[in-house]
Amino acid sequence: MIVFSASEIQPKLKKLLPEAALAVLTVLLVLVLFGFWGNRSNVAMSTRSLLVWIGRQWLADGGDFSHGWIMPLISLAVIWMKRK
Repeated sequence: MIVFSASEIQPKLKKLLPEAALAVLTVLLVLVLFGFWGNRSNVAMSTRSLLVWIGRQWLADGGDFSHGWIMPLISLAVIWMKRK
């Protein structure tokens, strides 16, 4: 069993914390901008929220975007594999 001391963990945590905070802030900003503020252009969407619209597109039977729900997961996996 590997045991780490506090002196080994603290530098890694101090380096990781700002990056995690930036990632959380970015996700929250995207959710606010696209989820609550909505779509500012009228492109025959039934809702102003881009997130609601894309969710409906992803869940529609036989739609062109039915594979879309997996794309964020694949993007996160690629980002995770390419991290330094």
